[in-house]
Formats: sequence, C-alpha cells, structure tokens
Amino acid sequence: NNPLPILLEMLDNGCKDASLYWKLGEVYRKKSQIKEAYYYYLIAANMGNMLAQFELAELYANIDSGFYNMEEAMIWHQKSARQGCQESLFWLGKYHCDQDNLSEAIQYLEIMTFPMVRIVRNIVLFKFLSCWNIFIRK
Repeated sequence: NNPLPILLEMLDNGCKDASLYWKLGEVYRKKSQIKEAYYYYLIAANMGNMLAQFELAELYANIDSGFYNMEEAMIWHQKSARQGCQESLFWLGKYHCDQDNLSEAIQYLEIMTFPMVRIVRNIVLFKFLSCWNIFIRK
C-alpha cells in the first residue's frame, strides 16, 4: 500500500501543511530516497514541525546520509528539543556527555520524561561526580 500518490495529489491540490511535508519525507526515507526525504523534511522543519526537525537532525548527524553536518544536527536537535522532542533531548544529552560537557548533558536529560532517563541521568551524574572527585583531589 503506497501512500505516495495520495500525498502528492494533496500537495498538488494546494495542501501546504507541515505534517504533509513531514509525511512525504517519511515515505521517501522508507523508500531509501534520502535526497527526496531531506527536501520534504527541510520544508516541514522550517515550518516548525517537531518530528521533521528531529528527522532532519538525524540526517545531518548520520555520516552515511550524504548530508553529514554536526553543526546543523545540533541546531535542528535543539529546535526539536525546545518543542519537547524526547529523542532530541536524549541525543543532545548523550552528545554533551560524550564530549565530557556533563553540566550541559544533565540540563537536557533533566527535561526528559520517559522512564529510561533515570538510568541515563544516573550514569551521567556518576560520570560527573567521578570527574569532580578527580578534580578535587588535584
């Protein structure tokens, strides 16, 4: 069942809703047509669609996507996170944790609401406290 013809017809008939552009991006991504997915995600993301902002950030963060750009990934994950996207909050928290920017990581992880965040938050806090103890001992 291919929704693409119906979605394109809606677009041709004047529907310019951000959700439609996001859905077109999703359909193209599932068909591994990444350039087309990027095109529609970008339109929807610029219209403020949180899910498109997340997907666009993921394309920028993926070295194999053909769109790799970590600065853009950060920008779009931040935009999506500001709208409450849990995946972007997690990505930003993990990114900052991996960069040993633990206070920034904790800020993003504190906002998260899904259950696994407690485990992740405790790992980050443990890493932070371990680094702090090493710093104090010097």
